[in-house]
Amino acid sequence: MATLHDLLAQKGHEVIAVRPADTVLQVANLMNERNIGGVVVVDDGRLTGIFTERDVLRRIVAPGRDPATTQVAAVMSAPVITCQADLSVDDCAALMTARGVRHLPVQDGAGLTGVVTIRDLLAHKVGEQQATLEQMNHCLFELRWPPPRTGPRAVLRLHPRRLQGSVRRRRGDARMFVGHYGVSFAAKTLDRRIPLWTLFVAVQLLDVLWAPLVLLGVEKVRIVPGITASNPFDLYYMPYTHSLLAAVIWSLAALWAYHRWGRASPGGRAAVVVGLAVLSHWVLDLVVHRPDLPLYDNTAKVGLGLWNRPVLAFALEAALLLGSMAVYLRGQHRGRGSLAVLGLVMLAVQARIFFGPPPLSDRAAALIALVSYGTFAGLIGWWERRSSTATASAA
Repeated sequence: MATLHDLLAQKGHEVIAVRPADTVLQVANLMNERNIGGVVVVDDGRLTGIFTERDVLRRIVAPGRDPATTQVAAVMSAPVITCQADLSVDDCAALMTARGVRHLPVQDGAGLTGVVTIRDLLAHKVGEQQATLEQMNHCLFELRWPPPRTGPRAVLRLHPRRLQGSVRRRRGDARMFVGHYGVSFAAKTLDRRIPLWTLFVAVQLLDVLWAPLVLLGVEKVRIVPGITASNPFDLYYMPYTHSLLAAVIWSLAALWAYHRWGRASPGGRAAVVVGLAVLSHWVLDLVVHRPDLPLYDNTAKVGLGLWNRPVLAFALEAALLLGSMAVYLRGQHRGRGSLAVLGLVMLAVQARIFFGPPPLSDRAAALIALVSYGTFAGLIGWWERRSSTATASAA
């Protein structure tokens, strides 16, 4: 369930504050300039009140006070009703309705972290309802389109041209997927002692960690139709896996772990290759993501946005996978045909992800990701063992 922390992460944490000694005219001019309906009143860093358009009407206009000489302290609403950032959006709406307020300061452990308004809550609810309607329309479209030739033609009226465009715009969860595996084959050529399944896990490690964190509600993603041309996922909070700082930390952790426990390929060189394979995930994501990859925490987000060109993005993934696979196969004499088939299967899955229907929810996307990564790591491990056995038998 969405909380005010999630809402403010999207809206922003800016708080417009005034002093108790400011005049109503000064504050009204500030509100007009910033196009806002209320400000908080702060005295020496302490929240003392809130002043809104309602206060202007009830305490200035109605009594006939002079706004140029009346101080905000005399007409502000106090004491202030506040709430915590971990409050759910639904509970916040209930609180604002029960207390009859339209602006609600939000606090966390560090103090005032933002202000939410009734308009913010309404926009959030409208977004949720729009996503639900899009999903319902999609389900109807998939189940009933095209209509059977012998069936009633009335079904066409359920699916206007506008709906067709809406569904077609909603691609699948086009996270950079098989292109990452191209790095695995390239890394394998640097040190052939590293198992391919290890490199398959390494290049997807950030997403492997991302999926359970989404399922646990630690990292956040929501469905926003049209946010990119490739997929409807707003990856608005993932600082623990997809910030540059987190990617570097996970890369160093993988380097250390492989150096300590990598029995198949002991040594510092192999560990460095595994660590760089982990970091490559963030670098490739930088190319395709819209600006949703934070440099640290959940701030300074970057992304070049190739997802908005789905055909070009798919071509890049295919080139990375097939090109690296071709380089790897130059030194591989067994199992070329089966590996080529696996590569084509991976591209077919990627095409389905790019151009097929989207997952039903963020949790479905996370589960699909985990299953896909585990399946491909298992398949490449089986292929490599089979290929090694065949080579040993031939020798």
